[in-house]
Amino acid sequence: MDVTVDIHVTHYNEGRIAPFVINYWKTLPLGTVYIWDNHSTDNSLDLICDALWDKVYIDYFDTNNQMSDVAQRYIKNTKWKLSRGKADFCIVSDFDECLYNETILEDLQIMKSEGYTLMRDTALFLSTPTFPEYSDTLLHMCPDTRCHFDHVYDKLMLIDPNKIDEVNWSEGSHQAWPTGTVKWYHNRAKLMHIVNLGPEYLKWKYRRNFNRQTLRDKRHNHGVQYRTSHTDIDKWFQNVSNLDTYWDIIKKIPETA
Repeated sequence: MDVTVDIHVTHYNEGRIAPFVINYWKTLPLGTVYIWDNHSTDNSLDLICDALWDKVYIDYFDTNNQMSDVAQRYIKNTKWKLSRGKADFCIVSDFDECLYNETILEDLQIMKSEGYTLMRDTALFLSTPTFPEYSDTLLHMCPDTRCHFDHVYDKLMLIDPNKIDEVNWSEGSHQAWPTGTVKWYHNRAKLMHIVNLGPEYLKWKYRRNFNRQTLRDKRHNHGVQYRTSHTDIDKWFQNVSNLDTYWDIIKKIPETA
């Protein structure tokens, strides 16, 4: 059974991690990759277009060079509707979030044939002691990569755009109240967070995001992790090697909802 998945991501200057993210996208039966770009100035869009030139749709949104949860939530709650009548499923996420399962193609076929409209996931953070060199290997399979899961960051990402009416993501998009034909698939996918790629990268990303946050978002305590001190980041990475490998940690994650 043929299945197609569209991707909708909000994006700003993610050239450093784009090759790793694209690797995960390529594990899916891709339809169109919609990039909702906040006027990037690095080479990220070129990297994406070079890798997926025949599948990419890019459009822009302006927030006066600020990172706005209001703007991103509006995009996530509305733009996926462009996939209606074009794709069987779509994934809606931030750029550094990738949905993965060893059985993802089988899962999608079952969902389509049996009428499931939503997939649960488990948030899995990928961590490396330093910023990794790119390879064709999926990041979680690289020798230095370690993992930990955090259910606080579980979120709805995969939906059937043809049977869901509204998703109603909350502030921060970590909760949702979908309407329409709501039927949850029983297997959980892994929500790969490609964030903790060495202390230098994490400090850079947190500092950039904090500096770009709107005053409203800071007052509402969005992205509180961006306030983590450099000292605390360094301490955390001293213990990265003690975290689980991917194959160890998936034994601890329930596969079914």
